[in-house]
Amino acid sequence: MPPPPQQHERVDTHKRLRAACTTYRALKSEWTDARVETKDALTVMANAALELENAPLIVLPDTLATNEGELRAGIKARREEALSRARETLAECAEHVADIRADFEKLANVDRYLAAPYPEDGPVFKTLTFKEFKRAFGRVATMYVDDIVAKEALLRNIVDRRRHDTHGKDDVSGDDIQTASASSSASVASRDVYLAIISAWILDPYVDEDVLDEFDALILRAEL
Repeated sequence: MPPPPQQHERVDTHKRLRAACTTYRALKSEWTDARVETKDALTVMANAALELENAPLIVLPDTLATNEGELRAGIKARREEALSRARETLAECAEHVADIRADFEKLANVDRYLAAPYPEDGPVFKTLTFKEFKRAFGRVATMYVDDIVAKEALLRNIVDRRRHDTHGKDDVSGDDIQTASASSSASVASRDVYLAIISAWILDPYVDEDVLDEFDALILRAEL
């Protein structure tokens, strides 16, 4: 039977685990805010992209026909500027998401993050052993890592979509009904794609709420 851990070892380990839980709580809260901010940025980006796609389809009154080229160029320039701002905002959100994911990855690597000269079967807090705590902590952190990685793929999808989009609709005129109709159909398809991506972003397929609730109840409330 292994000797019981020294009192100072147990106290030091408790402090380390409490600090880890504090970090987890703060990171979880930060991710909650970042999810909403990024969803909003995705929505603005999608709307700006669709408005730019639809710019050539705007029907101008006959009284403005003589300045149609200049007016359409102005509309296109303003919408391109709006899309550029939306891209910048989304890029900032993507960087923030990547930073949060990297922090969760550190937590998920429990053997390194929670490394301590303390026996695996040594008691921590009220009922758990050190090994049981690490397993539960690593499980919830890994769930967040997996979820964020999936969401980062969605961000790349929408950015790549804009990168490969063509703007051949710029020369559409009011008389070119067939081309305008095709452009309108493409716009509807783009809208469907953007809506699908934003809807997928809101979901958390890799996060098991039951596991989170159990972790919160067992460790964050009962044990600490």
